[in-house]
Amino acid sequence: MYELNDKKIGAHLKELIDERGYKTTADFCRDYLKLKYSNQEITDTILQNERNRFGAILKGDKKIQTHDLPILSELLCVSCEEILSAGKCYAPTINHVTNYEIAQSHDRKVWDEYMKREDTIFLNCDEYCKTVIDYALEFKNYAFMKYLLDEGFIWFVDQNADVCNMYGYRAGTSITPKELDKKHPEYCLPTEIQFQDKLRTQTIALAIENEDYDILESMRAREIPEMHKLNWNGINCIQAR
Repeated sequence: MYELNDKKIGAHLKELIDERGYKTTADFCRDYLKLKYSNQEITDTILQNERNRFGAILKGDKKIQTHDLPILSELLCVSCEEILSAGKCYAPTINHVTNYEIAQSHDRKVWDEYMKREDTIFLNCDEYCKTVIDYALEFKNYAFMKYLLDEGFIWFVDQNADVCNMYGYRAGTSITPKELDKKHPEYCLPTEIQFQDKLRTQTIALAIENEDYDILESMRAREIPEMHKLNWNGINCIQAR
């Protein structure tokens, strides 16, 4: 049993909103209104009214409404119980998307919804420090890996780069987290993808297993990054830097 406390509920909502990467209340309200009104036009007046209302809710000066709960639950990926208890009570919610579930799916619609989420959760590690790519390779879901590569969401070989970076062939992603400083795009990828070549080689092995030989040349299947740094004296460490 828990007591409804407007101040605590507002403070917890603010924490959840910040965790989802929203920089302003207005940004959050836009997404809230998109879910609330579906495809209807959202005017500046509607946005301002909702912004004022949520501003008061987050301060604890206004009560949260019943019709807010299902929308907030979906938007923030938490249960209604967690919201009303200000984080004291937790309950499973079907709206909470996990890397494990997505990596097992063979439904393109599910993939599209996941990859086009505005909170850009793609490449986030879960509690086991695994990304959706780790799970997809573990489950041998080549269809999903091919989808990521074909749509340009991720690449293990940068076709525009002349050389590798010693660790790999300049893997990258077109997904940019909201909170990411635009001046540092190299930090889009976890270090496991940036500085290891195993995901490329695992994907190559999976492609061969699925008899998709057309992708092998673009993935440089016959090469390893160290080949590009070799000379008569071994690996050229100065060049590799």
